[in-house]
Amino acid sequence: MPGLSPDVRIETRVPEGFPLTFSNYTMVQTIGPEVVVSFFQVIQPIVDTPGDLEKIKSILAHCTARLALNPFAAEALLRGLAEVAGFQVTKV
Repeated sequence: MPGLSPDVRIETRVPEGFPLTFSNYTMVQTIGPEVVVSFFQVIQPIVDTPGDLEKIKSILAHCTARLALNPFAAEALLRGLAEVAGFQVTKV
C-alpha cells in the first residue's frame, strides 16, 4: 500500500455471514482518478422454442456490487486476478 512501510502487515477480516454473490458480467469505468468496477448478475431467460431466442432484444443485468478503487488498488486487483487466472501482466 502506498505510503506504508513494507513491514506493516494488513490483516483482513470478512464478517461471518457476509454474503457471497454470483457475477457473470463486469463493467470497468473511470470516474476522475478512480477506477469503478461494477459486477452484474445476468439471468438468462427461459424460452420454450429456439425461435423465442431470436425475439430477445435485451436481458436485464442486476448489479450485485460496485467497487471504487484508486489506481494502486486497481493495479493490485488486476495483478491478483491475473495471477489466479495464470495470465502475465505487463505495464505499457
